[in-house]
Amino acid sequence: MAAKKITLRYDGKEYLLEFNRSTAQATEQRGFVAKEIDEKPNVMIPLLTEGAFLAHHSNIKRKDVEAIFSAQPNKDKLIAALVEMYYDTTNSLMDSEGDEKNAGWEASW
Repeated sequence: MAAKKITLRYDGKEYLLEFNRSTAQATEQRGFVAKEIDEKPNVMIPLLTEGAFLAHHSNIKRKDVEAIFSAQPNKDKLIAALVEMYYDTTNSLMDSEGDEKNAGWEASW
């Protein structure tokens, strides 16, 4: 499964947003909990947004991420797309596509 990406435009520049396993983990370590996005949107949405920048713009400042996000139209759809990207990445942990032919495991009880 190919990773989903979002391109944001702001002030004449383009920003590529994407999650991979490493950036999803870093986002969680910063305090992001997906199931709390509705209960704590003022905390979770900025964490989710900042996490999406990590793969390609890791040095961007928080205030710049906030400015870029604030300027975007249709924020509800953008947030939904970010959540979908995040979940696709975390779901890939359980995905068996592309498993090595020489790999396997078994349990003995």
